[in-house]
This record gives sequence, structure tokens and C-alpha cells, in this order.
Amino acid sequence: MPTEPNPDVLLAAADKHLGLIAKYNPYRNFAGIKDRKAFAALIANDPAFCSFGFGDERYVVGRIGGNLITSLHRKIGDLYEEMFRYLLECRFDLSAADLSFKVVVEIGDRTQTRSTDELLPKECIAPLNLPQQRPLLNSSYYRGFIETLATAAFAEQNNLLDLKPRKLKESRENRLRVNLHP
Repeated sequence: MPTEPNPDVLLAAADKHLGLIAKYNPYRNFAGIKDRKAFAALIANDPAFCSFGFGDERYVVGRIGGNLITSLHRKIGDLYEEMFRYLLECRFDLSAADLSFKVVVEIGDRTQTRSTDELLPKECIAPLNLPQQRPLLNSSYYRGFIETLATAAFAEQNNLLDLKPRKLKESRENRLRVNLHP
């Protein structure tokens, strides 16, 4: 039986994930670095960066800003993932454990655990009566298009620009002519 989602749970997730952004420390991964001036000095003395002129203030600002944007996007992704998981739990009356899927794999001499963000059990989906989606290759249009591609690929003159849709043929050829023959 579905449970009505509690808006307070969703708001708490937003506060948790977005609150971490307010605590962002751009120098956390650099031992002994506490401010932009010290970070600029570190970059200016690093042979991997200074030889390219990256000790410059513009690079430092860009690097710090880029790291902040990356962290912001990750936290937004974490927020969406948590909210989606909660909504699935409510809709299908499942626990977080019901939605998780992990598998241990051996890659060379290393053992790793791989997981999905969420895995909705098949028995939850079946009662929804979703329309059946036909596989692409069963569609006569796509099958014909793939046959045309295969035929063109093995033809004596491989001119893939002659494939349908015809309306695009001229503009594609003109673009290629411009790009290939300045």
C-alpha cells in the first residue's frame, strides 16, 4: 500500500545536501593550505603547473571555482538520488534495502563491489500496466534504415550522405565541403 510522501523528509534531504555546500572548503585536499594566497603559492611552485603559467591569479580563481561547481553538482545529484529513492519507497512500500542492488566482481586481482543507485523490483512494475515498448530492431523503419546503412557501408562508393532523409543531403554536403575544403 503506497505511503503519502512527507514533505518534511524531502526538505530535510535538501537541507542536508545543500547545507554541505555552505561548508565547502576549497583547500581541504591541500595539506597546510588555508587561503587563496597560500594556494596560489603552492601552484606557482608546482613544476606541473608553474611551467605553464598556472601560478596566475586567474587560474587559481578558476580552479577554486571549478572545484566548487563540481561539488555543487555532485551534491545536487546526491539530493535528487535521495529524494527519488524516498519517493520510490513511499510509492511501492519498499525499504532502502529493497531498492539496493550490489554485486561483488573480480577484476584482475582486485575485488570490487558494484551497485546501482536504485533497483525497482520487477514485481512492482508489472501491476502498473505500462505500455510495451517494441525493441528498435523489430521496427520495420529501423530495420530498413540499418539495411540501407549496411548496404552503403559495403558498396563500392561509400557515400553515406545519399541516405535518407533526403532533405538533409544538400546541407550536409555543403557543411562537409565548407569544413573539409576551406
